[in-house]
Amino acid sequence: MRAEKRHWKIVNVFGRVFGLMCLIFGVIAAADGIILLRNPHTFDAEPIGQTLTGSFMWDLFGIFPIALLIGVLFMAVKPYRPDLYEPNETKVKAQRRSWWTGEPRREAYRE
Repeated sequence: MRAEKRHWKIVNVFGRVFGLMCLIFGVIAAADGIILLRNPHTFDAEPIGQTLTGSFMWDLFGIFPIALLIGVLFMAVKPYRPDLYEPNETKVKAQRRSWWTGEPRREAYRE
């Protein structure tokens, strides 16, 4: 049981890290696209290969919304923790959970 619990924690953390990487990549691609839009000859020192559209700017503007969307979706989804289900339950009990791992939070102020 401990291995399963650790496994689902790691899966959730990797999902969050992947979402953060997609968000960062999307922001960088958008910034590069804007730089190329303002000054199209910024990276013209030496052609490094073919692009899909023939312009790095349009390729970056095509990539960044997809990366941002994937990043936002991975960050917005609830943590998946099937190990916290009881055998006869269909839903996890309503309690606060950690955003990174889905672990139940311990309340700091108990009365």
